[in-house]
Amino acid sequence: FFFNSLLSTMGTSQPPSPQRRRRHVLVRIASTICLIAALAVLVDLGADEATRSSLLTIVQSSTAKSSGVSANFRLLEGVNKIKPGRTLKAALLRSHLRFNPNPNTKGQQCETHWDAEEDSWTAPEEAQPVPAGSRLETNNNFLAKVDFNALNIMVVGDSVGENMALFLENAHAGIGVLKHQRESYREQINLQGRNQDRIWVSHVPEEKGGGYVAFARVLTQWHSDKAGEDDFLKWDPKMFTDFREEHGNVDVLIYRTPWPWMSKFGDTGDITEGEYYRVLEVARRMVNPRTVIFTTSAINNNGISDQFASLRKDNEVVRQFVQHYQPPEHPEDGVQNVLLLDWELLTDDLVLANAEAMGIPADMAFKHVLTGNGLSDKESFTGVRWFPQLTAMACASINKPTHPKRIPTCMDGKRGRVSPDGMHFCDSTTGPRTAAGIIALIECSVVADEDMYGASPNERKQYLRECQDDVNNLYMNLRSVFISPDPEDPRFVVPARQLFDPSLAGHLLVVHP
Repeated sequence: FFFNSLLSTMGTSQPPSPQRRRRHVLVRIASTICLIAALAVLVDLGADEATRSSLLTIVQSSTAKSSGVSANFRLLEGVNKIKPGRTLKAALLRSHLRFNPNPNTKGQQCETHWDAEEDSWTAPEEAQPVPAGSRLETNNNFLAKVDFNALNIMVVGDSVGENMALFLENAHAGIGVLKHQRESYREQINLQGRNQDRIWVSHVPEEKGGGYVAFARVLTQWHSDKAGEDDFLKWDPKMFTDFREEHGNVDVLIYRTPWPWMSKFGDTGDITEGEYYRVLEVARRMVNPRTVIFTTSAINNNGISDQFASLRKDNEVVRQFVQHYQPPEHPEDGVQNVLLLDWELLTDDLVLANAEAMGIPADMAFKHVLTGNGLSDKESFTGVRWFPQLTAMACASINKPTHPKRIPTCMDGKRGRVSPDGMHFCDSTTGPRTAAGIIALIECSVVADEDMYGASPNERKQYLRECQDDVNNLYMNLRSVFISPDPEDPRFVVPARQLFDPSLAGHLLVVHP
């Protein structure tokens, strides 16, 4: 770190002379050589993976300094200790599950029907029930509701990550967090030439806690070498540091790998655990979260070409990264609570349940496709560039497809029971379990912070993994069923730290094998 200190004393107030630039380059090279040598020593001494990866992160950050990374990010590099974010407490978040015996597909991103006379897709006026007797009815029969939130929660990712932020926002609707009241914090011209939010935030009223739900659009892995101020495909570090200055540290960050965008540029299929160590360090330097929840990626139209082999391989890397992550002994040295929301499992189960309702065999659920052949852009709903799509993901009919492998468009002109477009997910069918899972994982980290004070890093890690597995087993599938304790008063408030533990919830959710 001597070399980083030397660089900082050279000053940046004046344009650098050629001599100064040469000195910078020489010192940077020397710094990198020393760090690589240190890494080699650690490998020789048998240092653990987390230690080696942390040093590798510094090496990669160091070498990124000469590759066009913005000045704002360079100012943060070399930081190895950051004052930790506030300790999470149970009093900061209260939530419950509400019995929903008649789930339907009415929502902001759900069922639409094709109207040939109007030449358009329209949402039906009446709420469309999910198929009677299907698992979408019997096993998806609850809503997740937030009653009080003083936490600052941010989702970082692509438009599917924005889906997840919407699900959280909907869970807060009962306390006055509404989509039309969002604050658009930063906008940018997207690749289609339209203004699009890079960060938006929905504030919780002060009397209900005063926290927020925010979303930040990042279309690449959140790395230092992907930083850039004016490129829509890069992320602007100043956007995050400004946001933190105005709104405070993020308490809980949910990171969704922007897999569909990455697949466009050939960056999928060989993601490494080291990339997620870098993501975690960038998150710490940008918004300083106490808890980071990584998510696996859901199947989508971009993964059909290799039958989702690359996506499932990359998801296994996320799982292994979280499994291997060791919380640092001192909070100022790194993120304390790292957890996994295994979203792939839930979204797979939703597709399987929809396939069953449509008479598609289970072994074809992830193979039967909509081709979009011969459709106009309007009738294709998404534009032909989005095809092929999984039939069991995008369609909302209950009639069996007319061909065993492919059809041009959805039967009966009905779309959007699980997904409106083959990539994003419906809030009414996917949102409740997603939001409940995120809230429950936050409660895991609350217990780790509040009840495990003084525990060793290994004890903390063991608890977080066990709690995380309980949450995923409970919510990231369609095996569990909500049991209403009182049909006359279906609202049942589950104490915060019991939301993730079925043994303490009065048999609220029964998990079937």
